[in-house]
Amino acid sequence: MAKEKNGIAITDDSIAREVGEMLGIKVHGSLYLIFLMLRKGKIDKKLAKDKFDAMIRKGFRLSSEVYSEFPRLLKRF
Repeated sequence: MAKEKNGIAITDDSIAREVGEMLGIKVHGSLYLIFLMLRKGKIDKKLAKDKFDAMIRKGFRLSSEVYSEFPRLLKRF
């Protein structure tokens, strides 16, 4: 559907991301949505951090590099 609509596929599944990229589809994950909403003024920094923390508490898995980079990126806003 993302390819048909010239849109973006949102998934945190690494295999789905690879397949999407092989098919020429723009692919991003959940954290992209948080930063997109922050950039567009839909949420503030506190809510972005709260959502990130909630995702981690509920079992969202990510690399230690991404985990440590999130607060640094958040400070840029």
